Amino acid sequence: MNIQEKIKDLMQKKELKNLKQLSINCEIPYTTLRSIMLDGVSDIRVSTLIKLAKFFEVSTDYILGF
Repeated sequence: MNIQEKIKDLMQKKELKNLKQLSINCEIPYTTLRSIMLDGVSDIRVSTLIKLAKFFEVSTDYILGF
């Protein structure tokens, strides 16, 4: 499972319907999340990764697939 698939799965578990909701909840710019999800960004910033992990209550390694 890649980063995009994991984020989609975690969003479903939190019942988030779109990236805008995730952006607000994680305090990550929408454009950053859009790039990750649609453009397949492979070099995600550590600060973004930490915010996602904290919000979803998972490890950063889980999101990265380690």
